Amino acid sequence: MGDWEIDVQMPCGAVMGGMVTEPPSPAVFNTGQVLLGWSALACDAGDARYLEAGRRGAEWLAGIQEPDGSWREGNSRFAHAGATVYNVAAAWGLYALGDVAGEERFQEAALRNADFACSRQTDTGWFRDCCLSQPSQPLLHTIAYTMQGLLELGLSSGRDDLVAAARRTADALVGALGSDGYLPGRLRPDFSGAVRWCCLTGSAQTSVVLSRLALVTGEDRYREAARRINRYLMGHHEVRSDDPAIRGALAGSWPVDGDYGRYMVLNWATKYLIDALLEEREAAAC
Repeated sequence: MGDWEIDVQMPCGAVMGGMVTEPPSPAVFNTGQVLLGWSALACDAGDARYLEAGRRGAEWLAGIQEPDGSWREGNSRFAHAGATVYNVAAAWGLYALGDVAGEERFQEAALRNADFACSRQTDTGWFRDCCLSQPSQPLLHTIAYTMQGLLELGLSSGRDDLVAAARRTADALVGALGSDGYLPGRLRPDFSGAVRWCCLTGSAQTSVVLSRLALVTGEDRYREAARRINRYLMGHHEVRSDDPAIRGALAGSWPVDGDYGRYMVLNWATKYLIDALLEEREAAAC
């Protein structure tokens, strides 16, 4: 996968958005996510190609960043204009690449974006300007990306304020969590549910963060909440179909006509389910 991402990297250094069958357009978020993979491969595989590709992507991200730390250029055409606070998850990738490459300027750029994201957080832990389509009631998916980006940047940089910001959101989500592990797919500023369907993708992402917080804080309430979410996810994980295109996958929403990934199974939803189960296991061992 790392090699394939190099093959399709855009000349400007960005990672494209959309499908490979469509005209390529650069995407800030996708670039940051792939930087996480290239950074890991640069360390684990010892292949200079991954570091070089990562440097090119990082240069592009740093080069188009606004003075306030946000990214207004280079956002995916699928994103709601001006509502991309969740790009802080891309900043996490930029920081990771800076760490591997020994480039403090990339890390500084990532932290500027984290500060920008925090400026959009309310006292309840909710984020303004943080959704693919409806910023007034953002997807759990994009809230969770923002929370994870802040947490990982805070842990990597030693910035306790970023960890505290992520924890503020996590606490609100634990408060919104149903006894069966259900979380609403869209959330209002007071963290009440704006819809009745569950964004399975966002729930898996939230579980990952809660397990990470259980490890960091030692608090069982995070561990128990992550376990509850995972049991809900496992209950809606397709393991019975004879169709190899579906069996083992996780849908975007439940019921499957929810408006995130409607009627689709998603590779990233399934990836986050794997992450959530692995993180739960690690948290349980501590």
